Amino acid sequence: MRRPTLLLAVLALVGGLTSAPAPAGAQDGNVAGATTTTTPDATTPPTTAADSTTTTAPPAPTTLPPTTRPPSTSAPTTAPPVPPTPPAEGTSTAPKARGVGDSVFKSAENRVRWRLKPEYRPRFVSVLGATIAQMTPTARDMAGNGPAVMVLGLGNPDMAEMDAGLNPYPAATQILGATFNVPCVVWINVKERGVNPYYHQQWRQVASAFNAWLVRASEDGPGNDLYFPRLHVLDWNRAAAAHPGWFLADGLHLNATGQANYARKVDRFVNRVCPP
Repeated sequence: MRRPTLLLAVLALVGGLTSAPAPAGAQDGNVAGATTTTTPDATTPPTTAADSTTTTAPPAPTTLPPTTRPPSTSAPTTAPPVPPTPPAEGTSTAPKARGVGDSVFKSAENRVRWRLKPEYRPRFVSVLGATIAQMTPTARDMAGNGPAVMVLGLGNPDMAEMDAGLNPYPAATQILGATFNVPCVVWINVKERGVNPYYHQQWRQVASAFNAWLVRASEDGPGNDLYFPRLHVLDWNRAAAAHPGWFLADGLHLNATGQANYARKVDRFVNRVCPP
């Protein structure tokens, strides 16, 4: 299957679910139909009955008294405040967690970001239909800015493209090499069962093989020259198998409930293996 076909399928299925709603209260003041209340100026005393009495003021003098000067109209001598400069990468307020993802990750990206705030100050880039190789340059740039955590939500489009001869393993090895110096790398594995064969007739077999490769890359052992000591694999496949109601009709992409649980799994796993 070619990526354009998968991308069209993703757009049709995910639709408006790619962005999770912001948590309650996150958009106060921008809610449609909200009533605007004007608060009286604290320096103005409230009007009383006595204030309503009409009085006649004496006529204003036609000239200013000798000792009176008109108010100054010159510009103030104090300069307006300068807006703060955004923090540079590597400072204490720069993103502590970064990540890249495909369409499955993208649908839950806002929820994942919200769950990881404020401790991790996350920043993610995810693209519909993006393969591992396509997101490797972005991951490399992110790793160069010194994050403490790198989250990789990749692999689903690669499984779909294996029927067209795509080999995802060199790209997976390359992106792990590009993020090798990050203290903690989390790769969210791919769902194996229940995915529509429209994406790949042997989806379960190719996904299972890829997940096994990720585990091998994360575990040291005799003769294992693939070992990446900072890699941790989040077993999304196991949670997905137990909850088929978290998915859209294609069995791969997430509905709103799936997005919430995906974000919860990522948050708990990152806090456990990469504590802030």
